[in-house]
Amino acid sequence: MDTRLSSKGQVVIPRQVREELGLVPGTRFYVRVDEGSIVLQPVTESLIADLYGKLAGVDLLTELEKEHALEVARD
Repeated sequence: MDTRLSSKGQVVIPRQVREELGLVPGTRFYVRVDEGSIVLQPVTESLIADLYGKLAGVDLLTELEKEHALEVARD
């Protein structure tokens, strides 16, 4: 994808990229240079924010009970 640098130093991130990464207005970025390339890395609020929703639908208690039952059976 192609974009341009404005006279104010601003770059528009193409819509497809914003949607794919879930970027919204106000998203903060860590900017660094890596081997001559500019890298923009979205900054997350916290570890909890990173994990939010990733375990939706996972029954952790059932998994823990299965693991415990296997440990008891081995002993």
